[in-house]
Amino acid sequence: MLKSLSRGERVALFILFGVLAAAACVLIGLLVYEFGYRPSASPMPADTPTPTSTPDSSATTLSAPGAPDLAAESDSGISDSDNITQIGSPRFTGTCTEGDTISLTSSLNGLVSPGVALCAGGQYDITLTGALSEGVHTITASAGDTSGNSSPASLGLNLTIDTIPPTPPSVPDLAPGSDTGASDSDNITSDITPQFTGLCSQGDTITIVSSLHGDLLPAVLCAVNSYDITLTSNLGEVTHMISAKATDTAGNTSISAGLSVTVETIAPSAPGTPDLVDASDSGLSNSDNITNDSTPQFSGLCTSGDVIIIHSSLNGDLAPTGGCVDGRYDITVSSVLGEGIHAIEARATNAAGNSLNSLGLTLTVDTSAPPAPGAPDLAAGSDTGISNNDNITNDTTPQFVGSCITGDRIVLNSHVGGVLLPSNTICSNTGYDIVVNGLLSEVVHNITATAIDIAGNNSPASGILAVTVDSLAPTAPGVPDLAAGSDNGASNSDNLTSITTPQFMGVCVTGDYLTLSSHLDGQLNPVNILCSGGVYDITLTSTLTQNAHTITAKAKDLAGNSSPASAGIGVTIQAAAPPTPAAPGVPDLAAGSDTGTSNSDNITSTKTPRFTGACVTGDKINLSSNLMGALQPANTLCTADSYDITITTILSQDPHAITAKATNAAGYTSVASGGLSLTIDSIAPAAPGTPDLTDGSDTGSSNSDNITSVTKPQFTGSCESGATVTLSSSVNGVLAPTGVCTSGAFSITLTSALSEGAHNITATQVDVAGNISGSSTALGVNIVLPTLFVSVAGNSGTDAVTTTGGTPAEGPINCPSSRCDVDFVLDDSVTLNISVDAASSFAGWSGDCAAFGINLSGILVMSADRSCTATFATATAPEIDIEGNAVSILDGDTSPDAADHTDFGTVGVGSSLDRTFTIQNSGANTLTLTDSPNSVAISGSADFSIQTQPSSGSIPAGGADLTFVVRCIPTSFGARSATISIANNDPDENPYNFDIACTGAAPEIDVQRPVANSIPDMGIQDIGNQTVGTIYLRYILDNSAGTGLLTISAVTAENLSNLSNFALISSMLIDVPATESGELDFSIDVDALGAFSFDLNIDNNDSDENPYDLQIIGMGASVPEMDIRGNDQIIFNGDTTPDLADLTDFGNVDVNGATVTRTFTIQNTGTEDLALTDTPIVTIGGAHAAEFTLTVDAITPVVSGGETTFTIRFDPSDTDLRQATISIANNDGDENPYTFTLQGMGTGAAPEMDVLGDGISIPSGDTSPDVNDFTDFGDVAVDGGSLTVVFTIQNTGSLNLNLSGSPIIVISGDHAADFILNSDAITPVSSAGGTTTFELRFDPSASGLREATISIINDDNDENPYTFSIQGTGTTP
Repeated sequence: MLKSLSRGERVALFILFGVLAAAACVLIGLLVYEFGYRPSASPMPADTPTPTSTPDSSATTLSAPGAPDLAAESDSGISDSDNITQIGSPRFTGTCTEGDTISLTSSLNGLVSPGVALCAGGQYDITLTGALSEGVHTITASAGDTSGNSSPASLGLNLTIDTIPPTPPSVPDLAPGSDTGASDSDNITSDITPQFTGLCSQGDTITIVSSLHGDLLPAVLCAVNSYDITLTSNLGEVTHMISAKATDTAGNTSISAGLSVTVETIAPSAPGTPDLVDASDSGLSNSDNITNDSTPQFSGLCTSGDVIIIHSSLNGDLAPTGGCVDGRYDITVSSVLGEGIHAIEARATNAAGNSLNSLGLTLTVDTSAPPAPGAPDLAAGSDTGISNNDNITNDTTPQFVGSCITGDRIVLNSHVGGVLLPSNTICSNTGYDIVVNGLLSEVVHNITATAIDIAGNNSPASGILAVTVDSLAPTAPGVPDLAAGSDNGASNSDNLTSITTPQFMGVCVTGDYLTLSSHLDGQLNPVNILCSGGVYDITLTSTLTQNAHTITAKAKDLAGNSSPASAGIGVTIQAAAPPTPAAPGVPDLAAGSDTGTSNSDNITSTKTPRFTGACVTGDKINLSSNLMGALQPANTLCTADSYDITITTILSQDPHAITAKATNAAGYTSVASGGLSLTIDSIAPAAPGTPDLTDGSDTGSSNSDNITSVTKPQFTGSCESGATVTLSSSVNGVLAPTGVCTSGAFSITLTSALSEGAHNITATQVDVAGNISGSSTALGVNIVLPTLFVSVAGNSGTDAVTTTGGTPAEGPINCPSSRCDVDFVLDDSVTLNISVDAASSFAGWSGDCAAFGINLSGILVMSADRSCTATFATATAPEIDIEGNAVSILDGDTSPDAADHTDFGTVGVGSSLDRTFTIQNSGANTLTLTDSPNSVAISGSADFSIQTQPSSGSIPAGGADLTFVVRCIPTSFGARSATISIANNDPDENPYNFDIACTGAAPEIDVQRPVANSIPDMGIQDIGNQTVGTIYLRYILDNSAGTGLLTISAVTAENLSNLSNFALISSMLIDVPATESGELDFSIDVDALGAFSFDLNIDNNDSDENPYDLQIIGMGASVPEMDIRGNDQIIFNGDTTPDLADLTDFGNVDVNGATVTRTFTIQNTGTEDLALTDTPIVTIGGAHAAEFTLTVDAITPVVSGGETTFTIRFDPSDTDLRQATISIANNDGDENPYTFTLQGMGTGAAPEMDVLGDGISIPSGDTSPDVNDFTDFGDVAVDGGSLTVVFTIQNTGSLNLNLSGSPIIVISGDHAADFILNSDAITPVSSAGGTTTFELRFDPSASGLREATISIINDDNDENPYTFSIQGTGTTP
């Protein structure tokens, strides 16, 4: 019956039994004490014998022992002090009297075993050997001694014996919050300390038990008949059998049935990148990921059993989720996607709730309808019949054209037949062109066009085009009848005639169009003659051949349908007197083929020239040479009464007589025309003789030393008669004018002025046929212009120095001012004259004129620069003069000028510019600045200020001076002006006033990528998918709206996320002039797949946009990444600034047959294959595309980390800058197409670079160093040794040689640091033998062979860069 009670009921019942038993024990004890153990009135003597059967009423009463205490180890259950236990034979202890024997009594079981135990040490310790019964006991202890005395019972211990297990708790339930994953009831979780709940008996202690780990912490007390336990013990990543164990207060336990729980914390495999299914990828392409479906369907690979969630970068997680079945997911989202570009990812979550995202899919959602396309227009070629614009046709597959938005798909519709096929035509270059498959005939169609954009959105219908389709043939017309006037045979009705263009008539259907045909000559002209009034009347313009003809007629209706031919009429064309065609005009050599100085002298170097002349239209023209016979091509048709023939026969180098003959349609040939005398000469003449400076131009002490002051001298020399001679200077280039060689000599007086200094003068000649010679030997000429410097001191009024005689370059000197100068002819004799006014006297000459003393004139020979000073005695007055930039500023000047610094020019807003002005006293008395210390006053714009006043208020006489400094700091845009005023004691210039000005200018920065795509300050740019690894970026720094110089002082990258290694390629500072733009290039590493971002900070001098901050974001992805390099230098996509360093500038190339070839490398630094999609892969466009030829094309695809090359040849056709654009279509998401600009300079001449060591030429590309040419430095000691050598760069070409780079000489290689550039080369290097040098020092850092490579970038067409190897050997003792 107890088993049927609840745990609480049983405990209550046990307690009741215990109370009743205790009360009974107390009652019994009192009775025993009262009646059995009461002492007698007098004690028994000690020696009285003890009765054997009757208790001794005189026995001693012992003290009761201490109440029993249940030992802790016997007090099972939660508490070791609650005296509730499941142990049936427990242990008791207590206090007692030493030597007493202790017995225990249970209120339920009486005296318990063992019967007695000896008290030792004042304690008893008894472990029962007999089991106590189930229930509540009162345990008492009694003491006895050897005399048989007994104590009263001790106080009782209430003891509950409970061996009945508690009711098992319910099976644990994994709480939903801990049951992670797709289901909160599958008992699969990633939570290693999950929460469990269940039912239990009030007061029991509940412990969660794992089949693997045993009891788990914590244990909790059952409250309100339920438990709720969140583990603090970690569960391992396996499947556990989880049970709940109940422990009652007595320590009895029961365990529930098990719950299978799987713990898994490992993330699932990432699902495949979402793929937009074809049905959701609307538009023409089902693979471009552009759609108008805002609830599209996605699919992809996954791990079976995972739950897949689609996530959008714009809309977040999308409903619904989907399961992975058979390794795939397929989800149609119900969440509506907004318009825009989404990064779509799939997130896989396994049963335990662990998740991992896929790579992103770039999806564009576009639900906006495109505008209607232009109304269809029936193409002229499809508008058959007489008119090509009446929209009547017999073409059932006509062509329609119209305007549209490039990239839209155009669908044509007929109100009769519906959609017309094909329906997938893509609009290209804002136009569509569609040939439909078939239109119903004999009806009128209303044709409209509808546009479908790339996302599949439909536009409204266009305007209507009404088209009539008529394919029924008209009836045959009547038989042609030869008109009587054209029948000139024996009878006017015998159809015999010699008229080859006769007249025919016949009946027809009004409105049809008639054409006649001959069975021999075919269709006859004119054609399509309108039938009017039921008859046709046609006079042929086609000439019928002499033969018997059958003439028929056909009718054509408006739609162009042709009738069957009529019955034929037989007409015979008789022969007339055979016509002989007229001879054509004498051939004339076309001006473009008549090379040389004259385009009308019929002397040329062209061996296949072009001829023109008069002829009869329709005749065939044939040209002949008296030396070579018939010339090709033959039978050139005469059109518009003229012929134009470029022969393909190569004419020999001889005088030719060229004639023409004509052959008419009847096959008759004319007599030859008059002859054209033509001379072919393609042999270049020899170089002319060395130019000779004529005696009259060779001024100075000798007329043969080639030293002269004549800047436009005369040269003579030998040459080929009739040739045109051109002179060139190594300094000034080609000189004007040219001269014609007469009687084997030329004489040229220059109109081009030679600059002062040494010149190498050479001559070339072009013969009458246009052939160009080489250059003559150079003549060294030195232009010397001696200058006379005149200074005047102490002048007043009209004192002056003048010159007479000689040949001054700028006219005679008249010098009343403080100093004058002029250039004279070398060795000129010049007379200097003094002019003294009444108020002055002449004090004398000094300098180169000191020998004149105080004479008022003297003669000076200008064999070199001369300097003379004339000193006057003047009145005792100060004379103020103010100069800026050493230029005098007149008192009262109101026109600021940059030359004298009164116009400060353009100054950036907020920036400052200082100008220093000089106050000079040229008078004979002290100049006093009367407002000192603030001597200089300024009025006008507050943007001007005086920074430094003159240091004194007085300036001594005789040319002493003081300075002051004025500053302009513009506060805004535009012109600023002020007036400087200086009060002084100059009697006629007080105050001394002049105006100053400056213009406030400011830059206006705009950052763009690509060009014209502005990114605002503080803006964000998404650069899309980029490969993991190094990427190269170019941003345009635009200052087109600025009025001042834009300066970029620093560029930094901050807050790098999934990025590293930001590196500037552009050098700081970057200066961008007003109205122009510059480039900012840098590289950065994308560290891993996934989103990345960084902040780009551009420090600049734009006052309201400094710094210019951008946030750049993107996605690291498995994509191709295209780079192009020239000479191992990166060429950025969109580059429009060709450079010699990266080979995009081909340099100077002679147009006379020279070419330059450059090879470029396409690299794929991405992780996916790079596809190059055009054929050819590399396309060349632009104004001069024909002069840049693709000789070797690239190869596609380019694998990840791979490269391919292509080669371009530059062959200029003219002498100026030639440019073209390279374009390469590809699948790099943000560099398609990849474009850059090429350029080269077509020249009639070119530089030619050579490098010399010890006078020995070192070829470009030399890899064999030699001690003879200094490229092998030999043995040099490592400790303290070094060797320095000098190399010479020589330009033997006819143009200056330009060297690039800083430094110009670049040293590379394993041991480059052992070779030091002591002094760099200087650019440019003059033509015709000019040189520059550079110095290298070899200082070995280790013993053994040390090697390096020299590289020099230049504009020599075939030697850029110029490279050679150097070496030396380090030695040790």
